[in-house]
Amino acid sequence: AGKMVKKVLPQFSSEGSPPFGAGPVVDGLRQERSLASTMEILREQGDLLQRALASHEVESTAMVAITAFDGKVDPCRSHANGTTCINETLLVSAGNYYKACRPLLAKFGFEDGIVGLARLNQSISCYGDRPEVMELLVMNMCRVLFGIGEQAPEEGMISQFVWLAVMASMVPLLGSFLSWLQHLALPPLERRLRSVPRTIAWVDLLLHQEVQALRSAAARRAAGTTRVVWLLGATDALEGRLAREGRFSDAAVFKDLDMRICLVGDGLKETWTNRGPIKVSAHAWDECLGGMPEPTVAICMNMGVGTLDEAVVETWLLRYAGFLGPGRCALVITCRCEAEAMGEAALLEVLGAKPIMRRDSETRHMRNLYSGMAGNPDADFDENGWFLAFAGSSLSAEELAKAGMDVPGTLARARRLVEERAAAEAAGSNGREGAEGVVGGDGPESRKSPAVFWGILDLKYDPDAAPQDRVKVLETGDGQSSKFSGYGAAIKETFTKENRLEETIRCAVLTENKKLTHDKIVECGYAHLRPKQHIFPKVYSEGLAAQVAASLRLGDCGTCVLKLCNRTRGAGVVPVPVGELDATLKGLLQPPGDMEAWLRDQPEDWAYRVNPGCFDEQSRHWWSNECPVFLAEELCLSAPTTRMCVETQEERSFDGTMRVGFSLHREMRDRLPEGWLDTPEGPVFVSDDPGSSAHGGAVGSGYGGSRASGVPQDDPGSSAHGGAVGSGYGGSRASGVPKAAPAPRPWDDDRPYMDLFRPGDVLLRLQWLGGYWKLPLQATDSEDLRGRIVSVAKQGTAPVPGAHLHDVYASLGDMVSLLFNTNANSLSHISLSRRYSEFPEFAAFVCSRLAASMRVRDRQRSQQILALARSSIGKLSGIQRELVLSYIERNAGIYEAMHSRWQTAEAGFRKALQAMPANATARYLLGMAHLEAGNLSVAVVSFREALLLDPDFKAPYANLGVAYLRQGDFRSAAEACRAGLLRHPATPQASYNLALARVALALAAPSAGEEGGAGVGAAAGAAELRAGALEALEASRETRAQAQLWSEEDEELLVLLRDDSRPLAWPRGVPLREGWKFCSWRP
Repeated sequence: AGKMVKKVLPQFSSEGSPPFGAGPVVDGLRQERSLASTMEILREQGDLLQRALASHEVESTAMVAITAFDGKVDPCRSHANGTTCINETLLVSAGNYYKACRPLLAKFGFEDGIVGLARLNQSISCYGDRPEVMELLVMNMCRVLFGIGEQAPEEGMISQFVWLAVMASMVPLLGSFLSWLQHLALPPLERRLRSVPRTIAWVDLLLHQEVQALRSAAARRAAGTTRVVWLLGATDALEGRLAREGRFSDAAVFKDLDMRICLVGDGLKETWTNRGPIKVSAHAWDECLGGMPEPTVAICMNMGVGTLDEAVVETWLLRYAGFLGPGRCALVITCRCEAEAMGEAALLEVLGAKPIMRRDSETRHMRNLYSGMAGNPDADFDENGWFLAFAGSSLSAEELAKAGMDVPGTLARARRLVEERAAAEAAGSNGREGAEGVVGGDGPESRKSPAVFWGILDLKYDPDAAPQDRVKVLETGDGQSSKFSGYGAAIKETFTKENRLEETIRCAVLTENKKLTHDKIVECGYAHLRPKQHIFPKVYSEGLAAQVAASLRLGDCGTCVLKLCNRTRGAGVVPVPVGELDATLKGLLQPPGDMEAWLRDQPEDWAYRVNPGCFDEQSRHWWSNECPVFLAEELCLSAPTTRMCVETQEERSFDGTMRVGFSLHREMRDRLPEGWLDTPEGPVFVSDDPGSSAHGGAVGSGYGGSRASGVPQDDPGSSAHGGAVGSGYGGSRASGVPKAAPAPRPWDDDRPYMDLFRPGDVLLRLQWLGGYWKLPLQATDSEDLRGRIVSVAKQGTAPVPGAHLHDVYASLGDMVSLLFNTNANSLSHISLSRRYSEFPEFAAFVCSRLAASMRVRDRQRSQQILALARSSIGKLSGIQRELVLSYIERNAGIYEAMHSRWQTAEAGFRKALQAMPANATARYLLGMAHLEAGNLSVAVVSFREALLLDPDFKAPYANLGVAYLRQGDFRSAAEACRAGLLRHPATPQASYNLALARVALALAAPSAGEEGGAGVGAAAGAAELRAGALEALEASRETRAQAQLWSEEDEELLVLLRDDSRPLAWPRGVPLREGWKFCSWRP
C-alpha cells in the first residue's frame, strides 16, 4: 500500500508546470501547511472516512467496482447509467471520496469544491517523504480502497475469480480516480492541453492487453517493454508545443514505462529535448511508409472526420484504410461529440473496421474521462471527449483500398447508415413518448424545451492557431435583440422551433458591457478566450497613446482596437495602428467645445449620406456615449474565409467574425420527484389525473378527492395523495397512513457523482444552436483597416464547416453556462460597486445601468439604485463625472416619461444635456417630449441633432418621419424613413411611415413626379410611388412586433394598393398624419 501511495503522490506534486495554473499559490501551500497541521488533516480524514463507511454513506472502491462490473471483468462493458463499467467505478469512487473529505476543506482553510480537494491532496504530498505522514496516508487509502474489514462476498453472489480480479485492480483504480480528480481540478486551458498526453495514458491503461494480443510474438519481442505511439495529424501549434514544454511526461501517469511518441503531421519542428522515459519525435507523413519504429498503437485526435464533411473525409479516408490493412497496429480515434462519434463509427463500418471495444454487441465510442472537460456528462462537446479503437478490417486489401479511394461512394454509404440509425432512434423515442404521454399539455408549445435565456457570441476563430489563441470571444448578446441574416437565419428558427422562454434570467447589464463581460469570463477560468484588454478614462492626455501601447505591448508596427464599453453593431469600434494612435485618440476624445454652435453648422441631411463606419461617424459615437471609460484591445484575426466575388468572378478572402447561438436551460438541486410540488407548508403530491377536481387539493387542507365522492383519490398503484405532508391527510383509504414526503433528488440526474461537475445549486445546461460567418465590407487585401476587420451583415454571410463549429464549441467548454449563472455570479449594485471601487465613475455607471434594467419590473428599486449612484459621484469632479451624471439624469427623465409625465421628463433630459451636451440619446428623448406636446418643429430639430451625433440610432429616423407626417412634409418624411431603413431594414415603424408618406405623395398634385425629383410623367411617378408604398406597407406588417399595431383600416389600405385597377384613394379611418412612433428608452 505504501508503494501504491508513493506512486499516486507525485501526481499532486508542485514540481514543474503548476498543475492548478497558480504557481505562487501552490508554493504557498507548501510553506503555510506545517507538518503538525498535515498530520491533523490526515487524522481527521481517517475519522471522516471511518464514519462515512460505517454509516454506509459511501462505499469502498472495491464494493463500487463489484457493483459496477456486476460479475463481469470487461471494463468497456456498458453500465446501466449509459457509461462504461470502468468509468462508473472511477466516477462513483471519486464522488464518494469527495463527499467524505469535503468537510475537511472549510475546517482547514481550503476553498470548497474540487479545486480545494486537489489542493488539500497536494499539501499532503509536500510531506510524502515523512514516514509518519505515509503511515496515516496509507491507512486512509486502505479505507478508501477496501473499507472497514470487508470480506470476500458469499459464494453465489460473485465468483471468487472476479473478487480476486477486483482486489488486484484496486491500486490502479485508486491511482486513476485520484489522478482524474486532479485532472478535473485543473483550469480549463491547462486541462485541455494535458488531455492529449493523458488520453494516451488512459488508452494504454485500458487497451494495452488487447492491443498486445493483436501483435505477433516477433513484434512483441522486438518492441520489448517500450510502447510506441504514433500520434497522427499532429500540429506544431498543439502537439509541438506540448513536446517543447515537456507535457508528454503525463503519458506515463499510470505506469512506470518507456514510451516513444511519434508525432506525425505537417510543419512539425523538432525543437525540444527529451528527458525521462518518454521520448517524443517529429515525423512527416511520408515517413509512415518506412523509417519510423513499428507502432503499438496509432491515435488520431479530434480530426472531425465524424462530421462526414467531404473535405475532411477526403483528407483522412485513405489514411484510415491504410491503418486498417493487414498486419497494421490498432487505430484509436477520438472526437468532440456524440454526433461525430456516430459518423466515425458509420464510416469505419463501411471500411469493415473491427472494433477492439464493443459495448452490448455494438460498435460504440467510450467516454474519455481525461478529455478537455474531464468527461463532464453535461458537456455535449468536449476535446478528446469520446474514443473508439479498431484493429484490422473484414474487407480484403483490394476492397479496402478501393473504399479508401472512393470518397463519394464511401461517404454516401456512411451517411445512409447515420440517417438510418437516427431514424430508428427517433422512432423508438417517439414510441416511448406515446406510451408515457406528454407532461404539461398536448400542444406543440408544451413539447418545447423551457429556456431561461438565449443569446449569441461573436468571436474570432483560427483552427490552425495554438489552443490558447484559437478562439477569441469579442462580445456576447441577447438573442431576442440580435440580428440573424443569411446563413444565420437558421439559428433563430432552431431556437423558436425547439425552445420556449420561461422564467428568464436577467443579464442585460452583463451582455451590454464589454468590460464586465471580460472580467466575468476571466473569473470563470477562461481568460485565454478573451483578447487582451485594458480600460482607460475617456479623457484625452498627451501620454494616453503611450499608455495604451504599453498596456497591450504593441510594437512599432502593432495595431489595437479601441472600443466603447456599451455599444453594439460595430458602433465605436476603431482599429488603429500604433503610429496613428495619438491622433486617433485626440479625435475621439475631444468633442467640439461649443456643441450647440457646432450642431447648427452641420448639414441637416448629414446622417442620410454619411458613409457608415467612417471615422467621422465613429468620432461622433464616442462624443455622444455616456460611459466614462473606453477599452483598448489587442487585434485578433480569424482564418480567412473565401467567397466568390459576383462582379469579378474571383475568389476573395475575408477576415470574418463567427457568430454562434446558444440557449440555456435551468436545472435545480434538491428537486422533488415527479408528481410532488414544493409549498411553504411542505411537499404535496400533485394528481395528474385529468378527471380529478383538483391537483392535490388546497395546500394544508389534505383533500384532493374526486368530485363525486369527496374521498381522497388513490395514487395509481399505491396509496392516496393530495394532502400536505404532516397534515394527516392524503393517506391510504384502507390504513389512513399519510403519504410520506420523499427525499429530494439532488438533481434530475440519478447518477451519484453529479456534484463533482455541478458545484452550485443551479445548473444552466447549454444547448448550441449553430453558427455562421459574418463578413466585413472589404477583403483582407484592402487598405481600409476598419473595412477589412469589422464585420457587417451587408457584405454577406458564409457557412461554418461542422468540424470547425465543434472545435469552437469544445473550446468554449462550460464558459457560457458559468458566465450567465447569476446564482453564482452576483450582479447586485453592491457587488458591482465593490468590484469597481477603484474606478467610482465606472462603478456608478454600471450600477445606473442595472437600475435601468429594473425600471419596468421594480421601479422603486430602480429609483433607489439611481439615487445611490448619484450620491456616489456627488463629491467627484471632471468630465467622467459629468458623463455619468448625464446618464443618471437621462434615466431619471425616462422614469417620468414611462408614467406619461412628459413635462417633468423634459426637465430631466435638459439636465442630462447640461451635463453632457453631446448626449445623442437625451436629445432624441427631448424630441419625444416635444412630439408628445405637439411642438413638431422643435421635435424635428431635436431628432436631427440626435442623428448628427449618432447616425446609427434607429428610433430618431422613425420618429422624425412621424413629426414630418404631422407637419404635412411627406417628402421629408419619406427621406428620413428611407435613410433609417438603409441602416435598419427590419424597422416596421419606419416602413409604415414611409408607406404613408408615399401614398400621400402619390395622391398629391398631378405635377408631382418622383419623390426624389422631377422629369418623369405624373402618371408614371404616381404608379412608382404606389408600388413603393405597397412594398413598405407589406414590410411593416411582416416585421411588426405587436399585432395590435395593425388595424382593419391598414388592411384596407393594403388591399387597395395591391389592386392596380382601383384608383388610389385614402381610406377613412387611417390617420394620414399620425404614423407609428418608435418608443425606445435606450438603456
